[in-house]
Amino acid sequence: MSSAARDKARAPNGSVSIVKRMDGRFSLTIELPRGADGKRNRHQSTHRTRQKAEARARKFNYEVASRAPEARSEVTVSATLQHWLREQPPGEYSTQLNRAWLVALIESHIGEQKLVKLREGHIKAFLQNLAAEKKPSTCAKVLHVLRAALRGAVRDGLITTNPADDIRPPTLHHEVKDAWSRDEVRRIMRAARDGAMPALILVALSTGARIGELVGAGWEDYDPRAGTLHITETAKRSGGRGKPKTHAARRKLKLTPLVQRALAAHLEQVIERKRLAGPLWGQKRMVSEKVREKQRQAARARWNSSLPQGWIPRPPPAVAYEPLFPTSHGTPLSPRNVRREWARVLEKADVKYREFHAIRASFITAALVNRVVSLKDLQDVVGHTSPVMTLRYAQRSQERQAQVIRMANEEMGLDDDDEEDRSTTRSA
Repeated sequence: MSSAARDKARAPNGSVSIVKRMDGRFSLTIELPRGADGKRNRHQSTHRTRQKAEARARKFNYEVASRAPEARSEVTVSATLQHWLREQPPGEYSTQLNRAWLVALIESHIGEQKLVKLREGHIKAFLQNLAAEKKPSTCAKVLHVLRAALRGAVRDGLITTNPADDIRPPTLHHEVKDAWSRDEVRRIMRAARDGAMPALILVALSTGARIGELVGAGWEDYDPRAGTLHITETAKRSGGRGKPKTHAARRKLKLTPLVQRALAAHLEQVIERKRLAGPLWGQKRMVSEKVREKQRQAARARWNSSLPQGWIPRPPPAVAYEPLFPTSHGTPLSPRNVRREWARVLEKADVKYREFHAIRASFITAALVNRVVSLKDLQDVVGHTSPVMTLRYAQRSQERQAQVIRMANEEMGLDDDDEEDRSTTRSA
């Protein structure tokens, strides 16, 4: 058959063909316009059932796939990720920042890889290298983002299959740690009293509030007459405040008399500092451009020096507020400053270091010991949307384990050490 005859025999552009293969699977073929070189161009994919092949044909984006094959072959993983990033809903700045960070991690490893040449082996090797420096949870999030971006590329006809589809995320191991003992909590409080943030740490220990909720608390959120702290907003990386983590995070906390007295003393000190500072209160200190550049370099190193510059999205303008726990200059604390102070407190208390968020787990564990406290009430206090999440925070308590064993033995009658039991033991 001549070349012209073969061209006429071929299906027209846009035609769909589904053929059952010898192995029982179904091959989908969609004819596309020829390339500039005159070569045939078509989309081909394999599916387990005819229904799945037909569903793929209905979702196929013919307009995008009709681009010249030469143009599609030059699309990189980085371009695909950036396209996916632009399609996402804006959300909070922290959400944007987290997405951008995950995308930057992928780009730093396989961003220059041509999309049509990306294979499952490339992704597995990348995740293996990433696992050497990042937590399993980060690797799982990276795979989720990459898989979603590649799914969009398949939908747009840039590739026929998603090479990340069959890759399993790393197993996440939830380590159960021992809860702090009463003695350790007392030592932490004694060490905090001599530090820079005694009131903030006491409120954290007594309520289990998140670090962003405490840093983002304003004067108007605390009612000294009622002794309540309203959690309405949380601190943001831009320096201002924004919506809390979830809708359940908005709550009113009734503080104990001990915490109310500590806050009264704290506010008196803040008022005195404000009086002495005068108009300089709440004003950020001016730094030279040289110092500012050093700060930028340090920030880049903390995140990851291998990431490309310019990956951080521009933050929204921060709205000023009067913080309940200010710095000595009246400006809002940064979570990083709180974590540094927390590390000093633990060192002085001679307690093994745990991140500040461990306070939240200790509060939940202590509350669960009390039989009067219902799981739903505890969930509301800590601001979780699900009781399952609350239980995930529970730590191991050696004292509580002994109580559980003792109560179970009492229920089964194993604590009844009568004469018959003693005689049986002696005869044995």
